[in-house]
Amino acid sequence: MADKVNNSPILSWLLATPDDLSPEMARLYVIEKTGLPFGLIMHMFYVLIFWHLDIPVLFLFNVASVVLWFGIFWFFKYRGVLTWTYILGVLVEIPLHGVIATHYVGFESSFLLLILYSVVLTTLAAFIGRKWRIALSCFYALLFVLVGIVGIAGSPVVEISSSWKIFFFIMNGLNFAIMITVFIAVYEWVAAKAEADQKREHDRAEMLLANILPEEIAAQLKESPESIAEEFPQATILFADIVGFTSTSAKLTPARLVENLNKVFYRFDDLVAEYGLEKIKTIGDAYMIASGLPKPREDHASAMMELAQEMLIAAHELNAEIEFPLKIRIGINSGPVVAGVIGHRKFAYDLWGDAVNVAARMEAHAEPGCILFTKSTRDQLRDGFNYSQLASIDVKGKGVMPVFCLRGNL
Repeated sequence: MADKVNNSPILSWLLATPDDLSPEMARLYVIEKTGLPFGLIMHMFYVLIFWHLDIPVLFLFNVASVVLWFGIFWFFKYRGVLTWTYILGVLVEIPLHGVIATHYVGFESSFLLLILYSVVLTTLAAFIGRKWRIALSCFYALLFVLVGIVGIAGSPVVEISSSWKIFFFIMNGLNFAIMITVFIAVYEWVAAKAEADQKREHDRAEMLLANILPEEIAAQLKESPESIAEEFPQATILFADIVGFTSTSAKLTPARLVENLNKVFYRFDDLVAEYGLEKIKTIGDAYMIASGLPKPREDHASAMMELAQEMLIAAHELNAEIEFPLKIRIGINSGPVVAGVIGHRKFAYDLWGDAVNVAARMEAHAEPGCILFTKSTRDQLRDGFNYSQLASIDVKGKGVMPVFCLRGNL
């Protein structure tokens, strides 16, 4: 239904509301936009009818009502007034019209139905508290019953012909049926639009959450707000860093810098998704990836090594698209890690453990174009990778470690 609303110029105009209105007042705005022109036309019509029937009181009452409704319409359209225009029209003039017309031309004319407008439309007066709306609706319902009883038991001030009674019965009945149907339809359209907007916001929130957290973690977090932490006996961690980025960043404007960096990270994001691995975060020009979590996989080391080779190829290709020479260092390590969600207002999925620290050290010691990785990663690689062992290096906090280098296929 929301699509149909958006595709209809008339309904799009009808449902258009000022941006500063609350959802409740926006619904009231649409109701007034629908009802005011119709009410004005109907009162002008009754001016002619009661002039023809020579009933001065009802003629003058409707003339005064036309003036009032013109004023209400003007203030609504050009001043955006919602509250007292609604009070004057719906809560005062319409039920008063029903009482006076029923008194003068009788119960059978069905002017009594006008009071039912106020029973229904009072419930939509968002500027009135819920208890007061219920009380006013009950008051108008009681008024409807009392005027009906008096109208049935008594005699009208002016006796009109049966044909005119039938005419008023048909007109007022159609008037009531049409307007209530229109109000319900408009209210339903407004509700459908609100639901569609809410769904779009929900989908957008889901998309943003999926971009921040792994799918499994996001689902777990939505089910339970408790802290999420899990230990993985074996996973592979990759850190990548752009060589000379600090000096390069000083030569570009902030907008151009972010644009170029985005081109690099967009390509890396696509590769991570293609290999089914998990991007953890970016820190400045550094890029962190995990393999084997949150879904464990036996080939976590091999899958990461294949991705690393593709990243070197992508970096080589991107040199033709960006404004600075692109060379990256890559360091990889495998081992046990702890993964979890931290933060209260801004969530972050992060990793902790010695395996993470060593992977960061590998990236720091790596040369451009060389994927530097540890023995623990080498031991879990399947056959088919052409790598070489380098001289052992002294890793801070770990001592001397054997390391291996795999060159990209450029």
